[in-house]
Amino acid sequence: MPAKIYKYERVLAYLDNILLPALEPGMLLPDTEQLCRELDCSLITLNHALAILSRRGRIKRIRNKGTVVLAPALREKPLPKRRLVRVLGIAPGMWNFMRAMETALTRYRDCHEELEFRFEYPQVDEWFDRIRDHDYDLIFGNTDAIRLIMNSPELRGRVMILEQLRKLEFSREDFPDNLIGFCSELNHWRAVPLTAAPVFQLTNPRHPEIDPARLPDSLPEFLDYLRRRQSGGRPMLAIRMALSYIETFFRARKLSLFSLDGTRCLIDTPEAQHLLEQLSGFITRDKLLFPITTQIESRFFAHNNVLENILDENLAIRWASGLDFYPGNEIKYHITPPPGALHTPGTHLFLEGVMAGINSDPDLVTPILNYLQSIAVQNLLVGCAGVPARQDMRTLLLARLEPAYPGITRTVHATLPHATPVRCGSPTASTVLLEYIQAILGGLLSVPEGCRQAMRRIETEFKLRNR
Repeated sequence: MPAKIYKYERVLAYLDNILLPALEPGMLLPDTEQLCRELDCSLITLNHALAILSRRGRIKRIRNKGTVVLAPALREKPLPKRRLVRVLGIAPGMWNFMRAMETALTRYRDCHEELEFRFEYPQVDEWFDRIRDHDYDLIFGNTDAIRLIMNSPELRGRVMILEQLRKLEFSREDFPDNLIGFCSELNHWRAVPLTAAPVFQLTNPRHPEIDPARLPDSLPEFLDYLRRRQSGGRPMLAIRMALSYIETFFRARKLSLFSLDGTRCLIDTPEAQHLLEQLSGFITRDKLLFPITTQIESRFFAHNNVLENILDENLAIRWASGLDFYPGNEIKYHITPPPGALHTPGTHLFLEGVMAGINSDPDLVTPILNYLQSIAVQNLLVGCAGVPARQDMRTLLLARLEPAYPGITRTVHATLPHATPVRCGSPTASTVLLEYIQAILGGLLSVPEGCRQAMRRIETEFKLRNR
């Protein structure tokens, strides 16, 4: 099987073999925006290729002037071959956190010229084979990816136990107990949590009908409160159609979608079906709830404030974990726990972290892991799934955010210890269940029929997985 050619390698080959030979020494390369258009690549990819050419002495990048082609006599002696650090993650276009990590590791590389990072972003369904068959130095994962690794003995064996990294600045006292339990197995830590967040309830302070201080904590009373204040058939609450957010409704009723060991679906219980009937009516009949779909989210990220405008103008409340933090003088949202969030097991836990591959060099990865822990991830890029997981970094950031998001400090401190991820032994089963719940809530399937079909497919999936 031929080796994969990465995008930056194609860009590098074009610049080195075609563009530079056509230019005289002292001439400027076209600006980066033009090169990105012509080469159909991102600025990160282009800068990666230009940095390599600069180290080879082919070009010189001058601030406020541009990139100059160097004459052969002026070219510096090439540096020794760099040490490759292989990184596995989820594509930055799908995961803002990974974009922040790319930025952080690029800065780290600028201070450690002996290193070269190679980022690989396979499809999620390829993760199992990639981790099993290849050696990676760093593996970045969200809640689902970390759960996939922790639930599989085969994949766990491909990830280093953190106790082996003797110089790692890492202590259990830095993290809540629920993060310890999720990132460890048999009392051995395997993942370094970098950001964490429960589901937040964001109340629009400009909405005339809602007083954040008077929102009931009981889910039935909360929904009745919203229905009594609804006017003109306009939705009051927005919720993303993802299993983690939907399950917050179930947890508020002390229900679960899966058993504690993640091997059995509980969607067919009378209590679960009654709640689905209620939620479906609130969405399709009463128009009380506004489902945020993938299409709306993609429009938001592509055109920035589309979703913000929808929420600000029409909705009183929305549930979120990944807040777009823009601290300022104007109060955007008042943040409180959603109904039932303080009831064990509380609300969903969103987590983003990093693991070291089993064959990685401890002397190589330990300083990188210490560096990633030391930075306030949220300060690098808005849109990450949460606040820093480490207590010291989280305290600093919450103090900075509190003026613009009143209530966030109290909410995070009160809710985070009770938050837990959706537990399912199979990512496929979670995907199947979400498909049927979306169909039920959208009125495409009746609750009994949707639950029957979902249970049939999920039971088949669990049988196949356990063979």
